[in-house]
Amino acid sequence: SVGVQQALKDTGLGGDEARHGWRRVEREDGTGFDSVFWKTEGIRPEDFAQAFKEALGEIQPAPPIIAPSHVYDNLWNVITAADVHMGASVTSEEVGREYTPEIASDRVRQGFSELFGGLKDAAHTTILWLGDSTHANDDRDCTPRSGHKLKVEGPHSQNLVLVMEASIWQIEMALQTSETVEWVGRKGNHDPNTAQNVGIALEQRFRDEPRVKINWSDNAWWGETRGCVFLSGHHGHGQKPKEL
Repeated sequence: SVGVQQALKDTGLGGDEARHGWRRVEREDGTGFDSVFWKTEGIRPEDFAQAFKEALGEIQPAPPIIAPSHVYDNLWNVITAADVHMGASVTSEEVGREYTPEIASDRVRQGFSELFGGLKDAAHTTILWLGDSTHANDDRDCTPRSGHKLKVEGPHSQNLVLVMEASIWQIEMALQTSETVEWVGRKGNHDPNTAQNVGIALEQRFRDEPRVKINWSDNAWWGETRGCVFLSGHHGHGQKPKEL
């Protein structure tokens, strides 16, 4: 309900954290306040995803991009990005080298460009974001599980947009050299919800482009087989080496 949503907003909690609480509501006649107890079984991820998708309905679809005239049918290009930590902010005095959201964005684009410049046109390209794409999971700026405080620059929404813009740039570049492109997002220990949020936005951006598939999941694992090649990926958190 609107009341529960406002209560969560006032306390800085998310629907995946709060299950019940009291809401203090002022009477319409201004004579005092009433306290209302609310309880929820929790917001299902699919319900949140649908609501978020509807809110992003104004995103303009990507312009059409001409597919390459010739590709290597048996070639599968895979490019990964992990631990980008968009939003992290440190100075050279603190760690020896400066790191900011702007530097992170430039590194993603520069690295992708250098890799792509050495690849041949392929039947398919996978762009794999393997977790900790953002430094934090929300505006509380702490790790979700342990609550360790993080140094973050800018609001979380701004850092989500930077990841989304970098991903759009990657996909549109890959479309120029591949018949089909798949963007894959998986969660890390810092950002269990980032892949979902960015993935839903990308679905709206590329909703009219049949050559693009957006693959986000609550599952931390990714795996795919093409021909006789099998690849898999995981951020590495919450798993012992033998289990990986």
